[in-house]
Amino acid sequence: MLGHWLKKIFTLFTLMFVVACATVYNPVVRNMSVKEARKEIISALSYRDKDLSIDVRVTTSKLVVTSKGYSGTKHYVATFGELARITGYTQGAMYRIDLSDGNEFMVWNNYRTDAGVARVADAFLALKQNAIKQKKDSEEFEASFIESLDEYQKKAASKTDLPEEANRFKVQAEGAVKDKAFEDAADFYAQALKRAPWWPAGYFNHALVLGEIGDFELARQNMQCYLKLVPDAPNARAAQNKIYDWERLENKNSN
Repeated sequence: MLGHWLKKIFTLFTLMFVVACATVYNPVVRNMSVKEARKEIISALSYRDKDLSIDVRVTTSKLVVTSKGYSGTKHYVATFGELARITGYTQGAMYRIDLSDGNEFMVWNNYRTDAGVARVADAFLALKQNAIKQKKDSEEFEASFIESLDEYQKKAASKTDLPEEANRFKVQAEGAVKDKAFEDAADFYAQALKRAPWWPAGYFNHALVLGEIGDFELARQNMQCYLKLVPDAPNARAAQNKIYDWERLENKNSN
């Protein structure tokens, strides 16, 4: 009986000691691209397990981290609304990222240093900031597109040549697609369309690569731009059906 109580007291003391040693980390703003932030997260999470496969997907509304390893596949999904306040938490070799409501988003071990949780938290913050900016830019671009639609339709119908800068990004986007680097391809297509907003194929291809990386909201928006530019395109029905399917997938992922 005495041994039982001694064990309880020891356990309580251990817990109090561990909690006392815990460190809370609030992320700082760092100038990181989406690609750099993804690399930071993948590097930190897979440090101790070379066989662990980490995939980080970011859209304008949510963050999805998938890990595949000896213990199976795990999905961590959070909207950026839920990640309104990102907190890193270190306790021994255990690292944790919390959502704004205080619930755990992700827990991992890598026996490295406290810098691991700092890098991941900073990267999550960078992804959130990029998503907010991307959404704002997208809304402004859509408003400008509607305002200039008549002009863009005329240029699309006359098959106006792409400016050289737009063509450069087009070639880079196509190369990235061949390499299956769809995040890079999406960035290149976005840059090309800023310089040639009347380019129908650019919207169509941009939509497809956005669908590949799971950003179904932006994929639908780009495909809608394509249909507004060339409503009588031979593949108009297939394009509209892709919009319907992305809508289904977006709803599925939000449940």
